[in-house]
Amino acid sequence: MKKPVIIILSICLFMTIGYAALSTSLDLSGLIKLGFDVEDFNVYLSRVVVNGTNESDKIEDNKKFSVNTKSGQNTLKYRVKNESTQYDANVSLTCTKKDGSTIELTEDQQVGQILAHSIETREFTFDGEDIVSCTLNITKLERTSKSNSCCNNAKDIVFKPEDPNWKVGTVAEALDYLRNRSKGTVQ
Repeated sequence: MKKPVIIILSICLFMTIGYAALSTSLDLSGLIKLGFDVEDFNVYLSRVVVNGTNESDKIEDNKKFSVNTKSGQNTLKYRVKNESTQYDANVSLTCTKKDGSTIELTEDQQVGQILAHSIETREFTFDGEDIVSCTLNITKLERTSKSNSCCNNAKDIVFKPEDPNWKVGTVAEALDYLRNRSKGTVQ
Protein backbone atom coordinates (compact mmCIF):
# COMPACT_ATOMS: atom_id res chain seq x y z
CA MET A 1 0.00 0.00 0.00
CA LYS A 2 2.83 2.42 0.79
CA LYS A 3 4.68 1.76 -2.45
CA PRO A 4 1.85 2.92 -4.81
CA VAL A 5 1.29 6.09 -2.73
CA ILE A 6 4.99 6.96 -2.86
CA ILE A 7 5.06 6.36 -6.62
CA ILE A 8 2.00 8.58 -7.18
CA LEU A 9 3.42 11.38 -4.99
CA SER A 10 6.78 11.12 -6.77
CA ILE A 11 5.10 11.37 -10.17
CA CYS A 12 3.12 14.44 -9.03
CA LEU A 13 6.28 16.07 -7.68
CA PHE A 14 8.24 15.46 -10.92
CA MET A 15 5.33 16.69 -13.06
CA THR A 16 5.13 19.90 -11.00
CA ILE A 17 8.87 20.51 -11.27
CA GLY A 18 8.83 19.70 -15.00
CA TYR A 19 5.94 22.06 -15.67
CA ALA A 20 7.64 24.87 -13.71
CA ALA A 21 10.87 24.34 -15.63
CA LEU A 22 9.13 24.47 -19.03
CA SER A 23 6.81 27.37 -18.23
CA THR A 24 8.99 30.52 -18.43
CA SER A 25 6.49 33.28 -19.06
CA LEU A 26 5.23 35.69 -16.46
CA ASP A 27 1.61 36.81 -16.71
CA LEU A 28 0.89 40.31 -15.45
CA SER A 29 -2.68 41.48 -15.37
CA GLY A 30 -4.22 44.58 -13.97
CA LEU A 31 -2.79 48.08 -13.78
CA ILE A 32 0.95 48.45 -14.23
CA LYS A 33 2.44 51.68 -12.93
CA LEU A 34 5.93 52.63 -14.04
CA GLY A 35 7.79 55.77 -13.11
CA PHE A 36 11.01 57.28 -11.90
CA ASP A 37 12.39 56.06 -8.60
CA VAL A 38 12.47 59.53 -7.09
CA GLU A 39 14.33 58.36 -4.00
CA ASP A 40 17.13 56.99 -6.17
CA PHE A 41 17.73 60.25 -8.06
CA ASN A 42 20.33 62.32 -6.19
CA VAL A 43 22.47 64.85 -8.09
CA TYR A 44 23.98 67.78 -6.22
CA LEU A 45 26.82 70.29 -5.85
CA SER A 46 29.32 68.73 -3.47
CA ARG A 47 32.11 71.34 -3.48
CA VAL A 48 32.74 74.96 -4.48
CA VAL A 49 36.19 76.58 -4.41
CA VAL A 50 36.71 80.26 -5.25
CA ASN A 51 40.28 81.50 -5.76
CA GLY A 52 41.62 78.52 -3.80
CA THR A 53 39.26 79.01 -0.83
CA ASN A 54 36.71 76.30 -0.05
CA GLU A 55 33.26 77.92 -0.14
CA SER A 56 31.23 74.68 0.10
CA ASP A 57 29.45 75.97 3.21
CA LYS A 58 27.68 78.52 0.96
CA ILE A 59 25.84 75.78 -0.98
CA GLU A 60 22.06 76.00 -0.46
CA ASP A 61 19.53 73.25 -1.32
CA ASN A 62 22.40 71.21 -2.84
CA LYS A 63 22.27 73.29 -6.04
CA LYS A 64 22.72 77.05 -5.37
CA PHE A 65 25.44 79.25 -3.98
CA SER A 66 26.44 82.92 -3.78
CA VAL A 67 30.04 84.03 -3.20
CA ASN A 68 31.97 87.30 -2.99
CA THR A 69 34.82 87.63 -5.46
CA LYS A 70 37.89 89.88 -5.58
CA SER A 71 38.78 92.47 -8.19
CA GLY A 72 40.67 91.16 -11.20
CA GLN A 73 40.57 87.61 -12.42
CA ASN A 74 38.70 85.00 -10.33
CA THR A 75 38.72 81.21 -10.56
CA LEU A 76 35.69 79.18 -9.57
CA LYS A 77 35.92 75.40 -9.31
CA TYR A 78 32.82 73.27 -8.68
CA ARG A 79 32.14 69.57 -8.22
CA VAL A 80 28.89 67.77 -9.07
CA LYS A 81 28.09 64.35 -7.67
CA ASN A 82 25.52 61.87 -9.05
CA GLU A 83 24.71 59.28 -6.38
CA SER A 84 21.88 57.75 -8.42
CA THR A 85 22.14 54.05 -9.16
CA GLN A 86 19.81 53.97 -12.16
CA TYR A 87 19.71 57.45 -13.68
CA ASP A 88 22.14 59.62 -15.61
CA ALA A 89 21.61 63.37 -15.58
CA ASN A 90 22.31 66.40 -17.73
CA VAL A 91 23.78 69.20 -15.62
CA SER A 92 24.59 72.84 -16.37
CA LEU A 93 25.65 75.73 -14.16
CA THR A 94 24.18 79.21 -14.62
CA CYS A 95 26.05 82.07 -12.93
CA THR A 96 25.00 85.71 -12.71
CA LYS A 97 26.68 88.76 -11.20
CA LYS A 98 24.96 91.20 -8.84
CA ASP A 99 24.27 93.59 -11.75
CA GLY A 100 22.30 90.82 -13.53
CA SER A 101 24.89 90.03 -16.21
CA THR A 102 25.44 86.35 -16.94
CA ILE A 103 28.84 84.68 -16.88
CA GLU A 104 29.06 82.74 -20.13
CA LEU A 105 30.45 79.23 -19.65
CA THR A 106 31.88 77.20 -22.51
CA GLU A 107 30.96 73.56 -23.10
CA ASP A 108 34.21 72.45 -21.42
CA GLN A 109 33.34 74.47 -18.32
CA GLN A 110 29.91 72.81 -18.04
CA VAL A 111 29.46 69.28 -16.68
CA GLY A 112 26.93 68.19 -19.32
CA GLN A 113 25.96 64.54 -19.02
CA ILE A 114 26.96 62.94 -15.73
CA LEU A 115 26.66 59.18 -15.43
CA ALA A 116 25.18 57.37 -12.44
CA HIS A 117 27.63 56.90 -9.56
CA SER A 118 30.09 59.51 -10.78
CA ILE A 119 31.68 62.82 -9.82
CA GLU A 120 32.60 65.59 -12.25
CA THR A 121 34.69 68.70 -11.48
CA ARG A 122 34.85 71.81 -13.68
CA GLU A 123 36.63 75.15 -13.43
CA PHE A 124 36.21 78.57 -15.06
CA THR A 125 37.64 82.06 -14.72
CA PHE A 126 35.95 85.47 -14.94
CA ASP A 127 36.84 89.10 -14.28
CA GLY A 128 35.52 91.60 -11.79
CA GLU A 129 34.80 92.07 -8.11
CA ASP A 130 31.19 91.19 -7.45
CA ILE A 131 28.77 88.87 -5.74
CA VAL A 132 28.29 85.86 -7.99
CA SER A 133 25.20 83.65 -7.67
CA CYS A 134 25.15 80.26 -9.37
CA THR A 135 22.44 77.66 -9.81
CA LEU A 136 22.86 74.06 -10.88
CA ASN A 137 20.28 73.06 -13.51
CA ILE A 138 19.57 69.32 -13.43
CA THR A 139 17.64 67.30 -16.00
CA LYS A 140 16.95 63.64 -15.33
CA LEU A 141 17.85 61.44 -18.29
CA GLU A 142 16.65 57.96 -19.21
CA ARG A 143 17.68 54.97 -17.19
CA THR A 144 21.30 53.94 -17.37
CA SER A 145 22.45 51.46 -19.98
CA LYS A 146 22.92 48.88 -17.21
CA SER A 147 19.26 49.14 -16.20
CA ASN A 148 18.11 49.08 -19.82
CA SER A 149 20.17 46.00 -20.68
CA CYS A 150 18.54 44.21 -17.77
CA CYS A 151 15.09 45.00 -19.16
CA ASN A 152 15.99 44.31 -22.80
CA ASN A 153 17.30 40.83 -22.00
CA ALA A 154 14.06 39.68 -20.35
CA LYS A 155 12.04 37.68 -22.90
CA ASP A 156 8.46 36.49 -23.25
CA ILE A 157 6.89 38.81 -20.73
CA VAL A 158 3.11 38.95 -21.14
CA PHE A 159 1.67 42.31 -20.14
CA LYS A 160 -1.92 43.42 -20.14
CA PRO A 161 -2.38 47.19 -19.93
CA GLU A 162 -5.80 48.68 -19.26
CA ASP A 163 -6.98 48.29 -22.85
CA PRO A 164 -8.31 44.90 -24.01
CA ASN A 165 -5.58 44.51 -26.69
CA TRP A 166 -2.87 42.88 -24.60
CA LYS A 167 0.54 42.19 -26.06
CA VAL A 168 3.39 39.75 -25.59
CA GLY A 169 6.93 41.09 -25.65
CA THR A 170 9.92 42.17 -23.63
CA VAL A 171 9.90 44.48 -20.63
CA ALA A 172 11.51 47.17 -22.80
CA GLU A 173 8.59 46.91 -25.26
CA ALA A 174 6.15 47.19 -22.36
CA LEU A 175 7.90 50.33 -21.13
CA ASP A 176 7.87 51.85 -24.62
CA TYR A 177 4.18 51.00 -25.02
CA LEU A 178 3.28 52.63 -21.71
CA ARG A 179 5.41 55.74 -22.46
CA ASN A 180 3.74 56.14 -25.86
CA ARG A 181 0.29 55.57 -24.35
CA SER A 182 0.88 58.32 -21.80
CA LYS A 183 1.91 60.66 -24.66
CA GLY A 184 -1.13 59.60 -26.71
CA THR A 185 0.94 58.07 -29.51
CA VAL A 186 0.05 54.37 -29.15
CA GLN A 187 0.14 52.57 -32.50
